Amino acid sequence: MDADTWAVATPEIVERVGKLVRSAEDAVLITVLDVERSAYRRPGAKMVVTGDGTQIGSVTAGCLESRFVEIATSVLETGTPRVETFDLTGEDGEWGLGVGCNGVITFLFEPLTDAYAPVGAAISADEPFALVATLDEDEQIEARGVYSDARGLVPLLGEFPPAMVDRVRPQLDDALTDGSTALHELDAGELFVDGIVPPPRLLILGHGNDVKPVVELGTKSGFVVDIVTFRGASRATERFPGARTVHTLSPTELTETLALDPETYVVIMSHNFVDDRLAFETLLDSPVPYIGLLGPHKRFEEMVTDGEIQLTAEDRERIYTPIGVDIGGESPYGIALSIVAELLAVHNDREIKHLADRERAIHDR
Repeated sequence: MDADTWAVATPEIVERVGKLVRSAEDAVLITVLDVERSAYRRPGAKMVVTGDGTQIGSVTAGCLESRFVEIATSVLETGTPRVETFDLTGEDGEWGLGVGCNGVITFLFEPLTDAYAPVGAAISADEPFALVATLDEDEQIEARGVYSDARGLVPLLGEFPPAMVDRVRPQLDDALTDGSTALHELDAGELFVDGIVPPPRLLILGHGNDVKPVVELGTKSGFVVDIVTFRGASRATERFPGARTVHTLSPTELTETLALDPETYVVIMSHNFVDDRLAFETLLDSPVPYIGLLGPHKRFEEMVTDGEIQLTAEDRERIYTPIGVDIGGESPYGIALSIVAELLAVHNDREIKHLADRERAIHDR
């Protein structure tokens, strides 16, 4: 059983789960509980199957999804959660055909009933929470609940022994802090803790056509995207349908108006030298971990010199210019892909290199 693996539920799936719970629409949530050997997704990955068979998201490369619809239909009929394990190693007669990722994957199927209203409330509040489940020795669900700082552990199905809750509270609190997902051994059975934290924020300063693909790819990669335009530019929210908000501000108003925190990543691409310099200088007084500037390094050095900006060693560690990963892309989407790839690497604390050169497995285990 894996431990200390990272939750990989996308913001899109989490938001959709909240809407389905609030609308009381028939749907089944599918979560990866455990992976032995390799798999397309890791524990915590999620997808949804609605009552009409619509699939939202994915937890495999497509080799099991048709079977998932059948299981989801059965789960909706019974109203009872169900755990299923699929062996794709080639040793199993039904699924071991080399069509998967050569792993053994365990999934939880659960109907999003009225009992899941506390999950919808946690999602609406945009607060960290953890989905918690106890499994018996046959790996079937005994109890299911949602844990948060504000409400503690709220049962959705069955009951959790108070002594067990007190004993695993450190693991629950860790999940709220870092969004980690892990399967823990109990005296009898196992405890699955699935942390879900608000997604990181990508703040883009600019309003040109080259902003659009960064918004699109950033949103699809798990960021919540906000935009700031300068110099009286139109807020033009309709130009950036993937963005959550579009603000029109002076560069010096960034820290006064917007809540900038260690989960905010900033890309400066207004193409106006003065605005970029003022915004950059303002951002140095914020806790953001990433300040990326579009343009050549010479432009950045001129910006620092003209503004008489004093940079510390800590400042230089979070400044990325020229922005992006060197993939040779020159088209708007190629540049956007380069930028978002760098953002993901910084957010996930990864060194940028070819996966072919990675000595360990692709996923941390």
